[in-house]
Amino acid sequence: MTESEIPPVAAPDNNRLPKPVRILLKLVMWLGVFATIFWAGMSILLHVYLRAPFEMYAAGFFQQPVRIFGGVRLGTDLAKPSVVVSDIVVGQNPNDIKTASIILGRFEAGLPWQKIPEGKESTISYFVKAEGLRVEGKNYGDYEIPFTALPGGDAEIRGLHGKIDDAEITGDLFKTGTSLRAELAAKQIDYGQIAEGGKGGQMTARLDLVAQVQEQVPMVLSTTAGHAVFMGGTGAIAGNALKFWGGDVFNAMGAKETVINCVGADFAVEGGIAKSRAVVIDTEDATIYGEGEIDFVRQLINMRFTPAPKKSTLLTITTPILMTGPFDGMAITPEAGTIGALFNGSTASGVKQPPLAPAENGGNACTAYVEARK
Repeated sequence: MTESEIPPVAAPDNNRLPKPVRILLKLVMWLGVFATIFWAGMSILLHVYLRAPFEMYAAGFFQQPVRIFGGVRLGTDLAKPSVVVSDIVVGQNPNDIKTASIILGRFEAGLPWQKIPEGKESTISYFVKAEGLRVEGKNYGDYEIPFTALPGGDAEIRGLHGKIDDAEITGDLFKTGTSLRAELAAKQIDYGQIAEGGKGGQMTARLDLVAQVQEQVPMVLSTTAGHAVFMGGTGAIAGNALKFWGGDVFNAMGAKETVINCVGADFAVEGGIAKSRAVVIDTEDATIYGEGEIDFVRQLINMRFTPAPKKSTLLTITTPILMTGPFDGMAITPEAGTIGALFNGSTASGVKQPPLAPAENGGNACTAYVEARK
C-alpha cells in the first residue's frame, strides 16, 4: 500500500461530550417530548370531559349561565400537579363579556401543598388559586386559598390571602356540619376602590359572619348573620356634593374634591340584612351620620344620612338625604319635608347630633365614635 492509499485518521473531537452524558441528554429530551405529549393529551381529555360538568355545576351554584372560554387543562408546575380552568364568565348572556356578572381569569386547584399532620390520615389538603376576579365590572383581585377537606365532610380554609391592587385580604373560613363561618380582615383599602375618583383613606374592614350550607348563593346569603366593621382615615373623593351638603354653598361651588377626615361604620347582620349600629363620615365642613339597612339577598339599600355642619354660614344645606332602591339603580333624594332646613342636624328619632368630637391623642375620631356605640 502506497503512502497515498493510507486512509486519513480522524482527529479526536475534544469538544464532544462523553457518551454517557450524550445518552442522558437524549433521555431527558425524549422524556420532555413524552411529558409534553402526555400534558397535551390529558389537557384535551380534561377539556372534553370536565368542561360541561364544570359549567353545569357552576351555573347551579350562581343561578346564572356559565361559560368557560379558555378551557380546562393540566397545570405546568410538576411540583404541584393541578387542574387549571381559565376565562370563566357568569351572566345571563355569558357570551357577552361586557354584561357579565362575574369574570374569573384563572382558577387552579391541585394536590396537597403541605404535609398532613400525624393522626389526620383522612385529612386532604389542596392549594387553590383564583386570579383576575371581576364582579359587576369591578376588580376583586387574586387569591390563594389553602383548602383542607376534613373527616365527615367538613372543611377549612386557614390562611386565605388576597390582593386587590394595594389592598390585602386575610382570614379563615370553616365548614362544620351545616354551618359556615368566616373571619375575614382587609387593610390598605383606597377610597378609589369604593368611590370613583377617591384617593387615600387606608381603610380597614373586619367581617365575622356565620351562615348555613346551601346549594345557591342567594340561599346562603339569606342565612347569614354576624357583624361587619369598616374604618377609614384621611383622604378625598372627587366632586363637591358633600361640600354642598352641610357646608358653605358658595365656597363649595368651585371645589373639585371633598376632603375626608375619616369614616366609620358598624353593621349587625341578620338574615342577609346589614342593619346599622353606627355610621359616620367626617369631612372638613360637616359630620354626616347614617342609619338604615342594606339587604344583600334582594340587593336593596335603605339608608338615611344627616349632616351636622361644623360652622354657621350664610347658606348651609342640612337636608337629610335618602339612599334607596336596588344596588344597580339606587336613588338619592332629599327627605320630604326637610328641604331648606338650616342647621337641622337631626336623626330619624329627632335627636340633634353635634359635629364629631376629636379623638384623644390624635387618633381616628370615627373609630372612637363607632367603638363608643358598641
